Amino acid sequence: MQAIVETIFDTVYLITVITIGVLMIRGGRGERQFRLFGWMAVALWAASAPGGRLNHSCSRIMSIPR
Repeated sequence: MQAIVETIFDTVYLITVITIGVLMIRGGRGERQFRLFGWMAVALWAASAPGGRLNHSCSRIMSIPR
């Protein structure tokens, strides 16, 4: 049960971070700090995705019994 909840949380978290980051970058309207926070969110997502949480979540999904 913990594996399922953790996988769902990780997936929702990563999708939320990239969505908010892209929205902040696109909606910055020249505000430097707003766009910077957007890029920081995208960098956080990129650092988490390739070998971190996303990879961990995929292995968790595959291990859930069907």
